[in-house]
Amino acid sequence: MDKFIEKIEAYLKAGTPAERRIARYFLDHFYELDLESPASIAGRLHLSPMTVGRFLRKLGYDSLEQIAPRAQGTRKRSARLATKEAGAEPAISQTDALALMINDHIKAFQQVYLLTQQRRWKDISTRIRDAQRMYIVIHPKFTGIGTTFREQLLQGSKVIQLLDGVASSYQELFLTAAVEDIVLLIIDLDGTGDLRQLAKSAREHGYEPIVITGRPNVWRGEQQGLLLGLPPSSTGSGSVLTLMGLLECLSAAVKDVPDEHSSASVSEEA
Repeated sequence: MDKFIEKIEAYLKAGTPAERRIARYFLDHFYELDLESPASIAGRLHLSPMTVGRFLRKLGYDSLEQIAPRAQGTRKRSARLATKEAGAEPAISQTDALALMINDHIKAFQQVYLLTQQRRWKDISTRIRDAQRMYIVIHPKFTGIGTTFREQLLQGSKVIQLLDGVASSYQELFLTAAVEDIVLLIIDLDGTGDLRQLAKSAREHGYEPIVITGRPNVWRGEQQGLLLGLPPSSTGSGSVLTLMGLLECLSAAVKDVPDEHSSASVSEEA
């Protein structure tokens, strides 16, 4: 993976315009590349499939599956686990379960690093930093994770509310008429239909939601704004460990994002 990132970063710095666009797409969608084809990527980037194919060969690969074998392997392993849980095969041994858990822990660190290299990462960090008011929407079973993230973000006069659906708290989103300056972050690890419907209603109300999800393919057709997709764990949905690591890094990034207005003021004083 490290060599792949080095190659991509080299093309981001010194590649042709088309190569830079493809390199950026590969980096932003690394764990979904095994679901793509040169033609589908070419269509998204308004390039020819031959251009994408040539770039693949320059990287030293013959197919997209060779770039993201971990993602493909994870989906196959998830399918096998689902079959076993259905009773078609004996349950996995404790040794196998431990190996899968350790593998998920290792991948979590790799995945968080890749996500922090995406261009959307800075965009999301900047929006959260600049917002004076923010809603964090999350499923009730992940309330603890949302609460920790909220506490990490709290600083100065920023107002941050956690809405987990308990006692109809989601309705809070629609009690405010002016929402242009409010950041709405939806954390949806499992691709929950209720949260996707909530996001749709929020967009109609004027919000531009940011979504962090373990099921990016489910959300992609519905989410027009900023989206961070967590690769699936061995259980088939997004990894809780990856989500926790991602949110901790995001809270740190929000505090570290340089304020352009402050920088400009310092320059003028100098």
